[in-house]
Amino acid sequence: MTQAKASIGAPRRRRPRIPPDVAADVLAIHDLKARYAYFADHKYNGMHRRRQPQAQFDRAARAQAACFTRDAVWEGGRDFGRRLVGRAALFAFFRGGPWRFAMHFYVAPIIEIDGDRARGWWRLWQLALPRDGGDTVFFAAATADEYRRERAGWLHSAVRFEQMHFVRPASNGAMHMLSTLS
Repeated sequence: MTQAKASIGAPRRRRPRIPPDVAADVLAIHDLKARYAYFADHKYNGMHRRRQPQAQFDRAARAQAACFTRDAVWEGGRDFGRRLVGRAALFAFFRGGPWRFAMHFYVAPIIEIDGDRARGWWRLWQLALPRDGGDTVFFAAATADEYRRERAGWLHSAVRFEQMHFVRPASNGAMHMLSTLS
């Protein structure tokens, strides 16, 4: 697997006290990432297949793409969308993505604000079932993001996947058992 472009740079070593206006921007970016994950996962139902009708799936994919600027760049490498530019290309990718079920967990964020631009680094842990009917996949990655504040608020202007790892469990039995707990 080829890696996406090099990271947007390393975060600063240690941040001194966070001013309240910067803290509000950091929280807004946390909210943006959570909404992106919500819409990404909202395309699927508890039966581990795409939601029907297609119009509902498309609404979730469109809302997912709306978390990005019109000129956003997505760099997913060879295995995860390659390089996509623009909200329309992102919508097409999200609409035809590789999963029949997915659950995204973005954790351990580092967010740096610089006026109306920001950078962020996240760890992604994702549970997914491939659309082709293959076994459960655990997907782990680091993302290096860029954000831009626009009239609508903070949006992703670039997302680069790095350190991507796809792992399959020994059996699908664990996935089946977990899906019945609730």
